[in-house]
Amino acid sequence: MPRIKLKGLTNKLIVKNNLIYKTSNKKVDYFLNRRNESNFYKQMKQNNSSYWVLPTEYYFNQRGRFVSVYNYLPNSSTLWDIMEIDQEKSQKIINLITNFHKLDLDLEVFKPLEFLMLFKTKVKEIKELKKYDHKIEMVIKDWNKLEPVVSHNDLVRGNFLLVNEEWKLIDFEYVKKNHPLFDFASFISESCSLKEANIFLKELNLTQQELKVLNQIIIYQNYLWAYWAKYMYKKTYKCIYKKIMKEKINAILTFKKT
Repeated sequence: MPRIKLKGLTNKLIVKNNLIYKTSNKKVDYFLNRRNESNFYKQMKQNNSSYWVLPTEYYFNQRGRFVSVYNYLPNSSTLWDIMEIDQEKSQKIINLITNFHKLDLDLEVFKPLEFLMLFKTKVKEIKELKKYDHKIEMVIKDWNKLEPVVSHNDLVRGNFLLVNEEWKLIDFEYVKKNHPLFDFASFISESCSLKEANIFLKELNLTQQELKVLNQIIIYQNYLWAYWAKYMYKKTYKCIYKKIMKEKINAILTFKKT
């Protein structure tokens, strides 16, 4: 089959001979640990299951860019293709995330301040978020009170793939050990409407204390991704990043506790 170019926000994607070639670039390799990602795939050879889609091959090319190769699944779909995340889908997603968290792997641990500063030190201050600086400091201070678990850390709708009626996780470039609630917060803030978030939270059945921590992590995530988007706009001048930054700023300014 001829080459097919897929749309990737931060990576180059090409389909050739029923394989997807995903190649990184300098802009994202600045903040993503590709050695850690490679280590994840290596360990996952012993943990293959129906819950996730892993590359058939992965390597660093001659330019030092990370390449991961996947089987092309033309009849698959993602959560972007779903009209609404209802109770049944919420439970399936919770089970998927929970099973991922149960993995016993040796991975880098997410450091919330260190990761945030990768972006804050490269761009001008976002004035609208200045009043949240102390709040973010307090959230980070309390971050490591619970044992970290293997986490996806980027649960946008596009990273849930429906293959043969089964939901699977894909795209593990942000994978690290992290706070047990980070992935659930990520899914709510990145993938859910207010109505969907309420349905999801009902199925998640958190305690009041867990709910409080979840809300704090959501605020951190919106703050983080606002600075990430500003950094990406500075590097690429793509309007999509300016749009994301504005969305994340607005998400913090209008945030209502779940």
